Amino acid sequence: MHEAVINSGARFSGCTIHFATDDVDNGPIIDQRIVSVDDYETPETLEEKIHEEEHKSLVFSINLILKNKYKISGKRVIRKL
Repeated sequence: MHEAVINSGARFSGCTIHFATDDVDNGPIIDQRIVSVDDYETPETLEEKIHEEEHKSLVFSINLILKNKYKISGKRVIRKL
């Protein structure tokens, strides 16, 4: 997967945390993170960068849910202040 991103010429990749639904990867998005795909990126270095953001995003998303700091409007997750 990471090799395909590099080979595509994409300049950015990342991760998405969303609510699960019956449709794969189609639930309301809780959080998204992006990382740059550098000119000399390898699949391993890109995986490491994305993995770091996944950890941050997962902790953020769990806290948002546990503290009930969101509402769902259609397919949007609205963060409460």
